[in-house]
This record gives sequence, structure tokens and C-alpha cells, in this order.
Amino acid sequence: MEFIHHTYRKRIETEGSNLEKRLPSSIYAVTAEGLELKVFLFVLALSFDGLL
Repeated sequence: MEFIHHTYRKRIETEGSNLEKRLPSSIYAVTAEGLELKVFLFVLALSFDGLL
């Protein structure tokens, strides 16, 4: 069970690191909802990029 936990944790940490590298250095948004929308769309675009 420990091996499975370690394997999934490593995969999640690697993907999180890759996502962090591709994020822009700053995201300009006036409202919290605008920021949420921009981050969501960015992650969605990266998901499509990963499919290609």
C-alpha cells in the first residue's frame, strides 16, 4: 500500500510542478471571480495542450 501511495504522490507533485512552471508570473484580475475564471481557463488550455 505504501508503494502505491508513494507512486501517486510523486505523479501529483510532478504535475503540480509542471503546472507551476507554465503559469504566468502575474495574473491581473479585478475581482476574485475574474481571477478564478482566468486560472480555470488557463488550466483548461493546458489540459487541451496535453492532449495534442
